[in-house]
Amino acid sequence: MASKRGRVGYGWFLLALVMPLVAGPLVLALPRQYSAAGVSRISSILKWSGIKILFVGLTFVAMMLLALLLIIQHGGA
Repeated sequence: MASKRGRVGYGWFLLALVMPLVAGPLVLALPRQYSAAGVSRISSILKWSGIKILFVGLTFVAMMLLALLLIIQHGGA
């Protein structure tokens, strides 16, 4: 649905996984967006690569904090 409206489908899919009741109505409420002729595909790829790296990094940090919490809760090593 997001790809047909000129949005990045992969990003909206991730948003729908986190907030399923918000993503659908939000993508329908936003106006259609089409890329300008001057914007290159490479800059778009680099932008989304940075977001993917940030997402993976935040996921890794959250998993490490959860592991630390479980270790502390069960009395250490």
